[in-house]
Amino acid sequence: MRPDDFAAIGVFVVVAVGVVSILGRRHARVKQRLTMLQQALEHPQLDAQTRSQILAVLSNEHESSKLGFLVSKAFWHRVIFGSAWLLFIFCGGLSVLAWFRIIPQHLAQFPMVLALIGLAVMTLPFSLRELSGRQRQVAD
Repeated sequence: MRPDDFAAIGVFVVVAVGVVSILGRRHARVKQRLTMLQQALEHPQLDAQTRSQILAVLSNEHESSKLGFLVSKAFWHRVIFGSAWLLFIFCGGLSVLAWFRIIPQHLAQFPMVLALIGLAVMTLPFSLRELSGRQRQVAD
């Protein structure tokens, strides 16, 4: 890899970590605010007009929270798995094309490494689950 590639990967990682942390903090603030509104709604001395205003605020926030999926772990697991699958398929395809000498072989070295990384990332959750299951069996 060239030094420019490492710089691009580093910039991408820094931006991704920054975006995820900002979204996580935003989610925590919204969750705290919604909990406070829920407690206000449960208060027994609340009049009907205030209760309707709080419910209007809650419904507006529900409509505006279209990007809430970005905070969920399941979404990011799917993104990582899908990216690894695409990396494996496309880079593996380039490696196969070089193997059959359809494209020059010097173009297949880096895609082969990326295909192996994609395969490793795809199979990691299954491997960890299998290892934890075997550890439980040995412990019993």
